[in-house]
Amino acid sequence: MLLQDILFSQGFGTRYDCAEIISKGGVTIGDAVHDDPREEIDVENLEFTCFGRVWPYCEKAVIALHKPAGYECSMKPSSHPSVMTLLPSPLRRRNVQPVGRLDVDTTGLLIM
Repeated sequence: MLLQDILFSQGFGTRYDCAEIISKGGVTIGDAVHDDPREEIDVENLEFTCFGRVWPYCEKAVIALHKPAGYECSMKPSSHPSVMTLLPSPLRRRNVQPVGRLDVDTTGLLIM
């Protein structure tokens, strides 16, 4: 898979944004900096570093989140922050959504 497509599929931005991140040397795999967005990478057991943080490649994302009180289980919250704000931005960009709902004052396991 092309390196820029890997970053795009993981929610790091548009394909253009991902190509720019890569071209500026923002991605390392192992100890090597990869700066060619068109480089073919094997995604099996892939872990890469982007923005100084290690990310495992995941074709699909299923998240178990302990929801604290004071957060809405909504993509468009009305009066409290959304549980989506608890996730790193690449996960928010992958269209992860809560499965079910918990009341604002309820804490507990939320599957996304």
